[in-house]
Amino acid sequence: MPTTRRAPSMSASKCPPQLPRTLLRELLRDPVVAGGHISFSQSEYDGLRGEVAIRAQPVDHIWPLGGMAYQGTLLQIAATMGDLPLAYEMIRLGANINATDQFGRTPLFIAVQAITTLDLFPEEHQPPVPNILPGMGPRSKMVASLLIEQHADVNVILNNETCLTLTMRAKVKQWDLIELLITHGAREDLGTRNGVVQCAEEKERISELLRMRPKKRPPRLCPCFSRRLLADCHGKGPRPFPYHFFCPCQSRSVYAKCCKKRKVSWRDVWNEERRIIEPWRKEMPIYLPLSQDATNIISGIRRVYGTPIPVTEMVRRRTDVPLAVTQLGLPPEMEDRVMLPLCLCTLMRSESVDRAFGFAVAKVVWHVRPLGRKVPKKYAAGLARAFNKHVDDEVRILVWCSLQGL
Repeated sequence: MPTTRRAPSMSASKCPPQLPRTLLRELLRDPVVAGGHISFSQSEYDGLRGEVAIRAQPVDHIWPLGGMAYQGTLLQIAATMGDLPLAYEMIRLGANINATDQFGRTPLFIAVQAITTLDLFPEEHQPPVPNILPGMGPRSKMVASLLIEQHADVNVILNNETCLTLTMRAKVKQWDLIELLITHGAREDLGTRNGVVQCAEEKERISELLRMRPKKRPPRLCPCFSRRLLADCHGKGPRPFPYHFFCPCQSRSVYAKCCKKRKVSWRDVWNEERRIIEPWRKEMPIYLPLSQDATNIISGIRRVYGTPIPVTEMVRRRTDVPLAVTQLGLPPEMEDRVMLPLCLCTLMRSESVDRAFGFAVAKVVWHVRPLGRKVPKKYAAGLARAFNKHVDDEVRILVWCSLQGL
């Protein structure tokens, strides 16, 4: 008699599930899901998930499946094992839902193949088929449904078979899955009925489904699993990065205890080209307290411009150089290479600005001040040395001029 396993504990996991907490609770309370393979509670997969979660390895990296010759991405492994939580997690982290394995199968094809293979045998007499676990048919169907709703390719052909032909050949028809495939664009012209033995009732039902299917594929639900349509969620613009996910800075700490505490903000951004969600840094121009000389320079420039230049927020890719390195806290007024020298000359002649300071600002187009943790310490020290060298050069010139009576 089959037994129901308790929902696995996540406490021993070094990599917290990268999923909305409400969704995770729902999955683990489902006896069908909890009774199967769940990678979150297995140390073998914990390290692999962690490498993907911190972006140390690509989400579509090929991994070996323990104890078997099979290799695949974690999403393909999830489809192979009927691991629904892992499938959700990999989609959330940006997996390619149509990546093919060593046999040319997409995750959806793998899941459908598992369903139809297990359908050939009663539950109590299922043979040890490679890569197929006993009793995982319902879980594989849940994985397949998730992939279809996330707009996986439903018309992939492998050995003259498609997902639709595989389901139609099954002894017990999974009509809800067949309907979902057809609704999302599975085509009959790929040989749906070739070699498929159907009774009159089945022929009528499949004909009705094909006749009633919508002209367009249903819109994709957002892969952040907010239960909103993509167009109404991440498709509208950047959204806050989840606090309980691993921080994108690769520190192996969760965002709330890492960059968030350092006031470095991350945003989830929809990549339309790759059709995935990516973490990008939210950055603002670095404005820290100015020295009196710098304040005088800006005041002089603003008298010419009339109004301050507005501040602009931006988001940058995780791999981009931080804005604090390329834009070193200089107010936009002082970046004008034409206006700045003109104003500096006037301000230095009137002694409103220290001559050595003004000379150094004109040379480097920035000035030294505390940047906190915005740039690496060694890098900041190099900037300070360069600025101070220009100050020292001007001081030497001024001293020489004074001694010469100039």
